[in-house]
Amino acid sequence: MSFSILRAMGLVLRTWPFIVLRIAISSLIGLAYVFAIGAGAGIGWAVGRAWEDMSPLGALAGGFIGFCVAWGVFLWLRAWLVYFVKAGHVAALTLALAGEPLPLAFGQVGYALGVVRERFLEINALFVLDQLVRAAVAGVTGVLSGMASFTRVPVLEGLMAFISGVLQTSTQFVDEIILAYNVRNQSKDPWRTAQDALVLYAQNGWTILGNAIGLTVLTAVVGIFLLVIIIGPAGAWAFYVQTPESYVALAVSAVAAFVFLSAIMEPFCIACLMQVFFTAIEGETPDPAWRQRLSGVSSKFEELGRRAAASF
Repeated sequence: MSFSILRAMGLVLRTWPFIVLRIAISSLIGLAYVFAIGAGAGIGWAVGRAWEDMSPLGALAGGFIGFCVAWGVFLWLRAWLVYFVKAGHVAALTLALAGEPLPLAFGQVGYALGVVRERFLEINALFVLDQLVRAAVAGVTGVLSGMASFTRVPVLEGLMAFISGVLQTSTQFVDEIILAYNVRNQSKDPWRTAQDALVLYAQNGWTILGNAIGLTVLTAVVGIFLLVIIIGPAGAWAFYVQTPESYVALAVSAVAAFVFLSAIMEPFCIACLMQVFFTAIEGETPDPAWRQRLSGVSSKFEELGRRAAASF
């Protein structure tokens, strides 16, 4: 692997104010989901009592409705969460990787967000760019994933399905890497820079993908281990005791696991892949042939180019 685990851990620890911010926001999100599902289930249980033996079904329906309501609220807030949590932290990690000084304590948050504002004058611009990059990557990986549907040999079909699954998993942090490239190059045209970064990513696809697969396996092993440690005791208690208190403990432990994995593991993966990407593209320029290939595969990639032209 082309990244240093210790260096990635050092970058994450150096940006600890964003870790605290991630933990706080993730905790609020997790607890909001628990509250919404619990409240919906309680209301559904009460309504279900009006009919004989309908309380469990009412609780299930109410819990599902509560989940959908919470999901809709956070979907509406997603642009702000992308801006404050992801963009700011990626900017701080990029500056730390470049060896630039960062303010102490929570002044780091305001400083990193100031760097983001220099690249994106509006929150909506950053959010649209994030969605375009995600869609462009999905278009490219979708072509490879679609090959499995045309394969009729069972062994090859299973192999292609596995490869497409690895591609989907290994490219989940591409938009963060593109944002880091924008920050590192101090770009005044984020649309063109994002398109260039996608071309460079494709040019070094095998190198990055190999490291991403290794990182995926590493994080999966660590994630499963942490889930067993965090959720295991509460899950065993809920299985054997089956009381309301045990179920509450299981829900709280699930929220704690979600918070830890999202607040710690995601920045760690980004720090690792940033090392791989910036090392791989050192001294390279975007290849026009690769730009043409990506334009033919993904309409969203072309849209990045159109927005860059309009911005210019």
